[in-house]
Amino acid sequence: MQEGKTIDGALDEEIKEPCYVDEMSNVFHLGVSCTSTVPSDRPQMKEVLQILQGRSRPLVYGVKNTGREYDSTPLLKN
Repeated sequence: MQEGKTIDGALDEEIKEPCYVDEMSNVFHLGVSCTSTVPSDRPQMKEVLQILQGRSRPLVYGVKNTGREYDSTPLLKN
């Protein structure tokens, strides 16, 4: 990620469906953000839940979320 490469090679080929690659990428980036070595760089659990429910924009590596609404399908299904 630090080199700007896509995560395509990190996804399991057996479950990688083209229609879900964006969602898988968003969850991957969220996981990386949640495991940052700098605690202040980690998102709050409330923000993580909002991202998974589609109420907030997915995280972008190295960029703080602005809190604006994200108009998309929730990453966390019922």
